[in-house]
Amino acid sequence: MFSEMRLRGIPVDAYTLTILIDALCLSNRVDFGFCVLGLFFKSGIDINVVTFTKLIKGLCLDNKIVEAVELFKKLVMEDVCQVNIFTYAVLMKGLCKAGYTQTALDLLILMQKEGPQPNNVAYNIVIDSLCKDGMEVTKLMNEMVHHEVYPDVVTFTIMVDAFCKEGKLKDAEAIIPIVIQRNICPDVITYNPLIEGYCLQGKIDDARRVLGQMVDKGIRPNLTNYNTIINGYCKRKAMDEAMHLFHEMPQKGLHPDAVTYTTMLQGLFLVGRCDDALNLFQDMQLSAHAPDFHTYCVLLTGLCNNGHIEEAMSLYSKFRGNGNGSHVFGSIIIDGLCKTGQLNIARGVLSNLIFKGQHVNVYAYNAMIYGLCREGLVHEALDLLRRMGETGCLPNSFTYNVILKEFVRMEKMHEANMLLDEMSSKCISPDVYTLTLMNDLLAFGAVRDLDHARELFDQMLRAQPLPSIVQFTKLLGKIVKMKHYGAAVCWFKEMRNRGISVDSYALTILIDALCLTNQADCGFSVLGLFFKCGIEVSVVTFNTLIKGLCLNDRIVEAIELFKKLVREEVCQVDNFTYAILMNGLCKAGGEVERCRIYYSNHDSKKHLS
Repeated sequence: MFSEMRLRGIPVDAYTLTILIDALCLSNRVDFGFCVLGLFFKSGIDINVVTFTKLIKGLCLDNKIVEAVELFKKLVMEDVCQVNIFTYAVLMKGLCKAGYTQTALDLLILMQKEGPQPNNVAYNIVIDSLCKDGMEVTKLMNEMVHHEVYPDVVTFTIMVDAFCKEGKLKDAEAIIPIVIQRNICPDVITYNPLIEGYCLQGKIDDARRVLGQMVDKGIRPNLTNYNTIINGYCKRKAMDEAMHLFHEMPQKGLHPDAVTYTTMLQGLFLVGRCDDALNLFQDMQLSAHAPDFHTYCVLLTGLCNNGHIEEAMSLYSKFRGNGNGSHVFGSIIIDGLCKTGQLNIARGVLSNLIFKGQHVNVYAYNAMIYGLCREGLVHEALDLLRRMGETGCLPNSFTYNVILKEFVRMEKMHEANMLLDEMSSKCISPDVYTLTLMNDLLAFGAVRDLDHARELFDQMLRAQPLPSIVQFTKLLGKIVKMKHYGAAVCWFKEMRNRGISVDSYALTILIDALCLTNQADCGFSVLGLFFKCGIEVSVVTFNTLIKGLCLNDRIVEAIELFKKLVREEVCQVDNFTYAILMNGLCKAGGEVERCRIYYSNHDSKKHLS
């Protein structure tokens, strides 16, 4: 349009050119915006602060923060124009969005000292960013009042939102009376975070109460308020309350949108009210809001999850031609068919999608593989895994986990290990469930050698989130049983360096490994870790230490430790404690009589006097 104006010879002014620059900046063409400056000079038009402010805004929108700051400095240092409060505000907003909150705060302080004096807008920009960064704002708000700039509804709304995001909903709600006392009228935006926060915490009745307070204060709730509370009720399976709100909306001058309908459908399916859901879907089709892609997904998933496969198949046949969404709908149908054991039909749907050249996602393959494994057809599932790559779909950890689980169940440990190797070669990181399956392999003794164990250990360290100490301990225990004591000690140190918390069992395994390498003294030093971590030392740990002393031919020390445990009631010694000590005494050269005394008096402490 601007080009057409120029061709027609229509003269331009600073306002027209600034609008052009703004349009270019908003379309991420700030470089063209700077080119327009040439038209200013060519036409003899002075460039004012409004134009430069638009350019600074454009640079910020284009994430060119450094260039925006440099332009601002140039304007100030070279007196190109007199920057105003709007220029400062635009730059501060850009800095805050880019994560430079402290720089924006410094700029605000500069305004306080040298002018122009900041207004509510400038303060609110920085306060909002400080809150989002979890930083203290009380000092800045006090300075704000000191400079006779008083918080407005936007300031208080920012504070309400910040408290809600921290989960401090009562503190957030306590701000509302303060706002009213200051003769400031809270608006619907002020209440939005409260309603959303209560719903996120499952406190739907509180959210409903806040909605009532809004109405009492003459504030008209919006569609977002109703959708949020309806969603909360649906998640709680309180569909009568959700339906009541749904029917209340038209009375309040609001009409349900696609989000409202889809949320209600999801809730109705969740409680098994399929007929009501289908009736609501028909109402939606007659309304001004046509079902969207997400609505169809909810509809198909709900029908499948409730065992209404025929209705789902019927609907699928009607709208499977809906462009790019067809493969997603097909995935949902395949999942539903597999869960109900209808593998032949599921195979047909999958083959049809592939035949038509539609992209079949990993969700569809996973559903099919899960269904096959569920029926014991693990080798067919493995063949399907191999064919995934041919269609350009990469498997994920879930794909492998399903087949791994079946191999472990069938005690086919060789095949399971081969599949784990394949995962590693394809750089597919194991998840927590994969690691649980690895522990099942350990239980079956499927660790081939130290190298294989190390590979499993490295996979566990790479997993996100990290496995629990229980899973690491199982592997360490296996390594000790394989007599790789030094490796167990080294790997334990690696775990500690990664910040993995330890428990009594892990520390006892470490002590065992040290004792078995003639390092009983180092084993005793591990007791310090028990106390440091606040872990109680059990009789199992002391049994391990007594065993270590005996193995190291330190029988006298073993006896003294035993006496200390009993005399000072450090722990309740058990039959294993006596057996370990008697075994050590016998191996040390006779003393059969002493063993007999220990055995006959293991309920007495007289022999310890």
